[in-house]
Amino acid sequence: TVNAGTDDATCEGSSFAITTASANNFSSLSWISSGTGTFSSSTILSPTYTPSSADEVAGTVVLTLTANGNSPCPSIPDSLVLSITTAPTVNAGTDDATCEGSSFAITTASANNFSSLSWTSSGTGAFSNSTLLSPIYTPSLADETAGALVLTLTANGNSPCSSISDSLVLSITTAPTVN
Repeated sequence: TVNAGTDDATCEGSSFAITTASANNFSSLSWISSGTGTFSSSTILSPTYTPSSADEVAGTVVLTLTANGNSPCPSIPDSLVLSITTAPTVNAGTDDATCEGSSFAITTASANNFSSLSWTSSGTGAFSNSTLLSPIYTPSLADETAGALVLTLTANGNSPCSSISDSLVLSITTAPTVN
């Protein structure tokens, strides 16, 4: 008997460890891919598969395990489908400045291939909506006193991809005064 394992997913840029395959009563094993990625060893039961760039573009590959039977028994194949999820990308935007007493509209941020977004601040100010790509940040008095803070955008990847973050530095310029 042979079982290549359950259909599964990996994130772009990540290898996939085959851990649920099983086989009995065989003389040898061989793994092949419908794609162009590589196996750590194509003759063991639980190898690691590394998708190629072409596999990542295709989005799925079929991995087939063949158990070669003991003579005179035939070989038996079984397959699993490996889905390859596009990794998230994120850019918080360029470092910028705002004047004391003014809010800051984040307009140069970008993100792709994510399930959700989240902005955080090293300061104590507030976002108009921290889950939007381009919120407005209102610095607190403590932020203004500090003169600068870091705003971080986190893009949570689509399963099974991890989160990724990027930051920008917001400088706060003291407003002019007239006596």
